[in-house]
Amino acid sequence: MNLSYSKRKTLKLKTYEKKVLNPIVFVKRYWLAIFIFLSSLFVFFPYDDKNSGDMFYPKVGEVSKETIIAPFSFDVVKTDQELLSESERLSQKVLPVFRYSASASRKTTTAIDTIIASIYKYTDTRKDDTSRAYYMKTIENFISPAPKIFIEEPKILNDLRGLILSASKKGLMDKIVAASDIEGEALQKEYNTKENYIHSASNFIEIFDESDSINLKLRAVSVDSVQSIFEFRIKTAKDLSAIYSQNNNNFSSKEISSAIFALTGKIVKPSLIYDKKRHEENLNAAFVSISNVKETIIKDVAIVRQYQLVTGEIYRVLETLRTEKIKRQQDVHNFRQTANLIIIFTAIIGFTVMIIFHIGKYIPQFLTTQRYFLSLSVICAIQFFLTWLTLTIVNMIYTQKDNLPLETNQIWDVISWSPVFTAILLTSLLFRRQTGFLISVFFSVYFCLISRFSVIVPLSVLIIGGFVSHYSQRIKYRKHLLWMIALMALANVFIGFGLNFVNNTLFLQTPFTLIVAPCLEVIVSVTVVYLTLPLFEYLFGVVTITTLLELADMSNPLLKRLAIEAPGTFNHSLAVGNLAELGAARVGANPLLCRVLAYYHDVGKIKNPIYFTENQLDRKNPHDKLSPIRSAKIIIAHIRDGCELIDEYRIPKIIKNGIIQHHGTSTAGIFYQKALDQKKEDEKIDIEEYSYNGEKPQTKETAVLMLADKVEAMSKSIKGENETDLRKKIQDNVRKIVISGQLDECGLTFRNIFEIINDFMPALKGIFHERIEYPEDNKNV
Repeated sequence: MNLSYSKRKTLKLKTYEKKVLNPIVFVKRYWLAIFIFLSSLFVFFPYDDKNSGDMFYPKVGEVSKETIIAPFSFDVVKTDQELLSESERLSQKVLPVFRYSASASRKTTTAIDTIIASIYKYTDTRKDDTSRAYYMKTIENFISPAPKIFIEEPKILNDLRGLILSASKKGLMDKIVAASDIEGEALQKEYNTKENYIHSASNFIEIFDESDSINLKLRAVSVDSVQSIFEFRIKTAKDLSAIYSQNNNNFSSKEISSAIFALTGKIVKPSLIYDKKRHEENLNAAFVSISNVKETIIKDVAIVRQYQLVTGEIYRVLETLRTEKIKRQQDVHNFRQTANLIIIFTAIIGFTVMIIFHIGKYIPQFLTTQRYFLSLSVICAIQFFLTWLTLTIVNMIYTQKDNLPLETNQIWDVISWSPVFTAILLTSLLFRRQTGFLISVFFSVYFCLISRFSVIVPLSVLIIGGFVSHYSQRIKYRKHLLWMIALMALANVFIGFGLNFVNNTLFLQTPFTLIVAPCLEVIVSVTVVYLTLPLFEYLFGVVTITTLLELADMSNPLLKRLAIEAPGTFNHSLAVGNLAELGAARVGANPLLCRVLAYYHDVGKIKNPIYFTENQLDRKNPHDKLSPIRSAKIIIAHIRDGCELIDEYRIPKIIKNGIIQHHGTSTAGIFYQKALDQKKEDEKIDIEEYSYNGEKPQTKETAVLMLADKVEAMSKSIKGENETDLRKKIQDNVRKIVISGQLDECGLTFRNIFEIINDFMPALKGIFHERIEYPEDNKNV
């Protein structure tokens, strides 16, 4: 503080720039906010990628007013439905593929031969019991328990063997093949299986023999010439049971059929295996051959002639021509559009950097808290989104109505219908008026660039944004809000009317665009702001005027408790609040915040109110019986106790900052001096034990609170002083605070401190004005 103000400010700004405004440090510190801002800017940018030109063609059912000739050759592509129909038609021509497995046929033959041989040997009476048991076990390996019918009627197995060999040679399929869904579902029901069936519209399949891997030859056979394994088992069991049930009275037809069905299920293996991979390869090869071009229109050919009725096919050709024209136009102008976007993005980002640098230089407290800058990027993202959403909705409505996209000049007029004041209102209510004005400047430039230098919206944003950023900090009652909305709406209407009059475009406007849209723009902006404002307060810890007014209400539970349990402290807080509010306005601090900070700065004294002078009244001072260190600990503890109460009552953190910083790192001077006076010869007094463990004021508001607290406490010890002596004593006390370095980090200048003292004086003179002495009542009366 020994340096001059100009040198101290220059040194402070250089240090701050080195820490925060350094590009690398800035990106590391605010990477999330930068990511949100840039992402929303690119995602919600209103890209002008529509270029419909003058291509207006007749629709289906209309009569063409002119002959339309193809200016170049182009292809008319098939629709998805046409491609799907062609794929289904080709898939019906591609036959399912099965491979013939001779090994499966041999395994089936070996199994049936083993069973037949084992049964004959088992029934041979010349065999001993051990051999018979062995053959029975062999039989049971295939079917268990072994049915008596095969032992008593082995001829059934011989006939079954012949049927199996014949069917295996012709081919037994492991899948159901059906020509239609109806047939497939019927076969599933008949065979009592959930096995998926394979489609073959022609009722043919392709077979190749896997044993001849060198000369693979496919052959097409009818599905009727082969059987599925399900069909074979059912048919064989039915036929053999019908034959043998007539010649055998011991077994019924059902018992014979069940035995044969169970045995075939154990031993019969399909000789035709479905080759799904090869079938799908054939399908894919067929699908690749499908062309997506339905027809090619040759250059200079008449698509539709004058007075000809436009059919669906002709309209389809015209739409293809329109699309091709737009594509070719876009290809021609692609470089120019890309260059324009790069220039616009560069200008917006460059202007953003300038604003951030300005904030960092002249409002340094704003960037010291990361969540504030993060909230600002979220606010910008919301404004980008609302603008994009308005354009999207209006374009969708217009397209559905006329089946045409908005023209370029119409698109940018729609920006004036979006809630363009949302970001300005949010920023002005959450932060300082300077920040709100800078945001209005930023968005006026942004809307100017994206509207191709149309001045109506940017000028409205700049003028009304400046008014909002200044007036929003004064909103305390509902009538203030209503006045602000009314003034914004009127200003928006008059600005639009005036600019259209100057540009001679009033005849192009409607009552909606001149009156209704500007008013809706303001109303929607205010609605969005008041819906999202509590969310910003909760997520980012920002306190608005509404919250401060609620905290300043004397019915607040914590203030009521302070008034009851520590009335002297409560009165002291009210007096400090009056002084702080008076001293705040002149130096650019928030008067209402200063008052609220003052109300809560000493709430920690509730824990031990009797140990603080203002609450002792006529009682004895309990510190007289305590050691200096013990007294200092009790006094200093009211900072910690206050923070605990703030957390307990869920009061915003910014109020806690006032508690922590209103004593800074100063000492409990009275008790420190008392300890020095009482110390023994070899005793050491540690000043740290008598110092507050808070932090120096970081904002103008907490600095004003510190000065008001000191001045009000000092004023209690002054009696009968005139104004000159009072001012001198105040200046002496403030000088001690300045010399101790308590105000080094708050942004106040010497001039600011002098102005604060001047603003304190009227209130202090009111406290110490001389009163007329009234004569005492006659005691004898």
